[in-house]
Amino acid sequence: PKSKIPLTVFDTKSNYTLDEKVIDALFSNRITPHAKSITTDSEKPQKDGHVLDQRRALNLEIVLRNFELGPKEIAETVETLDLLHQGQLTLENVNALVVNVITDDEMQEAALAREAVNVEELGKGELFVHFASQVKRWSSKVRSMATIKTFRSQSQEIAAEIEIVHSACQEVFECDELQTIVMMILHLGNYLNQGTRRGNASGYRIDVLNKLADTRSRDGKMSLLRFAVEMFKRDVAPNFRFSSVLEHAKQACRVSKEELSAELLAFERAVAMLGREVTSMVKEAGIEVDTLEPVDPTVDVPHDIPPWDKARHYHAQATQSAARLRDSMDKMSSASNKLCKYLAEERTKLNEVFDMLLEFTTAWDTASAQSLTTLL
Repeated sequence: PKSKIPLTVFDTKSNYTLDEKVIDALFSNRITPHAKSITTDSEKPQKDGHVLDQRRALNLEIVLRNFELGPKEIAETVETLDLLHQGQLTLENVNALVVNVITDDEMQEAALAREAVNVEELGKGELFVHFASQVKRWSSKVRSMATIKTFRSQSQEIAAEIEIVHSACQEVFECDELQTIVMMILHLGNYLNQGTRRGNASGYRIDVLNKLADTRSRDGKMSLLRFAVEMFKRDVAPNFRFSSVLEHAKQACRVSKEELSAELLAFERAVAMLGREVTSMVKEAGIEVDTLEPVDPTVDVPHDIPPWDKARHYHAQATQSAARLRDSMDKMSSASNKLCKYLAEERTKLNEVFDMLLEFTTAWDTASAQSLTTLL
């Protein structure tokens, strides 16, 4: 209400003028007379060569402001996967092209309108679509460019996560103290539960370890976890800390095996798409694919070869990276399955297993760091 305006931030005069054209194009649902004339017959290319509605054209213009190249130069660069004069498009530019994909319908309409179009009358957004429609397999080329520019960093990121999980699994296998503690608690539980149905257990699920702190002595002064810690310190290793041997467990909790598998699969599909694009480029160059010598992926890409041949080298390198990642992933999966079996866990999500294990080992280290209690 106006009565609440005085003395507020809104109780001022402003000389700011809105750019109503841009606002209408980006946010308004109202159809201006000009926009309506463009979109009412959207199924056919316009006689003047316009194929985009006002909002779409403006959106593309905004995207293109971050490019140093003009629409024609962008299309020419995409044609060669940015391998003729490398580096004309930044990674941000390529990602923008991937996100702001030109649809098949827009490509088709631009192609049909090509003869009638007067490029001098087109805005930057429509001019971009006009030139892009002249590039065969535009979407494939854009995504192939993205793969060429990112496969090294992507493979390193995936490899790092695989290594974290694999290392975390190996650390658990090699931790003799964990095995000793697990068995000690099994014997302790069987002793306390003797004469009951649970008194002769052969094992237990690992989440039982996180319930030890809830079991108290008869006077309530000591938890079963603290008692187990003190027994272990007295009889086995007085200065042991899980944090010193399970260094990757905390990081492994943040890695989802399912998401990691999906990332690798997406990487492999991107490399396969690059391979198909390379094959098409080789054929367009009038060369029989079968006549080409295999590319050595360990050799740096030469600068004085045509774009299609550079693309072959990058594809060979990306293929080698994908193969190595798949091999590492298979080894990690084997280790994770072995770990779940080792811990008598039936959970399919490995990060949940590490979550439970980390909760226990952190609680153990915390109890161990406290002052020693004299046991009876």
